[in-house]
Amino acid sequence: MKLNLSHTLKITFLILLILGISLQSVVICANGQYSPRYSLNVQVNNYAGGTTSLTGTTYYDPGVSVQITANPNAGYVFNGWYLNGVFQNKLSTITITMLQNNVLSASFSQQTMSLQLTVDPIVGGTTNPPVGTLFFAAGNTVEVTATPTSGYFFNGWYLNGAFVGTNDRLLVTMDGNKQLVAYFGTSPVTPPPSPSPSLSPSSSLSPSPSPSTSSSPTPTPSSSPTPTPLPTAAPVVLPPATLDVSVDSSSAYSGLSTKIGGKLSANGMGLPNTGILLYLSISGGASWDVLSFVNTDSDGKFTVSWQPSVTGNYLLNATWLGNSEYSMTSKIVNFALTAYKEESVFSVTSNSTLSGLVFDSENKLLRFTVSGPSGTNGYVNVVIPKSLLANIANLDVLLDGNQLQHSYVSQEDSWIVFCTYSHSTHDVYIRLDSVSTIPFASPSPSSLLTSSPSSLLTSSPSSLLTSSPSPSNENNISSMLPNILLGIIIVVAVVAVVFFLLKQR
Repeated sequence: MKLNLSHTLKITFLILLILGISLQSVVICANGQYSPRYSLNVQVNNYAGGTTSLTGTTYYDPGVSVQITANPNAGYVFNGWYLNGVFQNKLSTITITMLQNNVLSASFSQQTMSLQLTVDPIVGGTTNPPVGTLFFAAGNTVEVTATPTSGYFFNGWYLNGAFVGTNDRLLVTMDGNKQLVAYFGTSPVTPPPSPSPSLSPSSSLSPSPSPSTSSSPTPTPSSSPTPTPLPTAAPVVLPPATLDVSVDSSSAYSGLSTKIGGKLSANGMGLPNTGILLYLSISGGASWDVLSFVNTDSDGKFTVSWQPSVTGNYLLNATWLGNSEYSMTSKIVNFALTAYKEESVFSVTSNSTLSGLVFDSENKLLRFTVSGPSGTNGYVNVVIPKSLLANIANLDVLLDGNQLQHSYVSQEDSWIVFCTYSHSTHDVYIRLDSVSTIPFASPSPSSLLTSSPSSLLTSSPSSLLTSSPSPSNENNISSMLPNILLGIIIVVAVVAVVFFLLKQR
């Protein structure tokens, strides 16, 4: 049976109409039902410190609210949540509404107790560790020693207001915040002072509680001459230990992290199982916050992971409080970060004061200023992403416009460039392309870049940890494949039917 052309066209039009409706449904599904999903990456700064109820990366539909709870381990405290690098709060549970890709970090640190140590009078003597407010891990035992200056004697300790003895060495258990006072005097105290000293020096000479009515003369104690204080030896000066500190950062913009590491040693040997206090300042040393407390390993080494919240300049202070063999020591390093677009991060670690860290992408030039006291030496360690410098042979370092020798170490995704110099105030330039021209006309390169160093902190803090595009888009495409295949099958079927009908004509 053959169909006429008019009937064939009608059937074809009807089939194409059905096909158009089907394809429109596929498009609606692709654009509506399968909307993009957002990723939530939950991280912990110190896995020994605690856990979170959700870990790793999970994908959610837009608008979904997610609750995450932080659970500190014994001996640790929860310091708060950081969402995309911005501090949120210290509540144990936080709710995140998924309106974008998010990176959530839980911060834990070892629980510390404060020991406020003072001497009275100030000129009477010294203590080790020295006077001030110190922090120790909860439960630790701290040894404190007192040494009188010439002409003074040590008269005893008062811990939280209570007399605890005259031994010049005292062990304090840090089961809470403590206040310890070392008292010194110009004469020795015998017997040791008590909270309620006797006011009548002769009362102890009475043979009985009641006065004697005997006419015999009452014995009068002979007054002994006031002892002349013996000259005391100069305070023993303990040899110092050596504390080395370094800061290494990743060069990736997304998920930026740093590692603070170091070693405590004396006479070339590592000092094991002893506590190092780490402090952080974002105010140039005007104020300090406790960053972490970490114990050295069997070789005297220690490492701590740290996630800076924003680019800028930081001061890191590592302090060891000493023991009966070696005196207290500390080391301060400067650390600066700056980003290139939203791809790479440069970082600089130095014993010099750092300022004005900027990257001139047009000239492929990293610039910063170092300063320090004359007569001392300075150093810098610079982390440079390999994505911006594939061949280290192209790198050039200049100090005030003059060539500066340097060495380097290759890492997986970055180069670490090291160089030294004599302290003063210097402008340092690192050319990622040695053939590029440094844009200044005179030896004074201050006109290189007009950007104010403060502009480093004008961008949103959350930009540093903005996550890269979520792979959830690939998941969305995968979920749409059945509908796409259905559309292709319908098209093939319509073409086959039309071809068959035309052939019947």
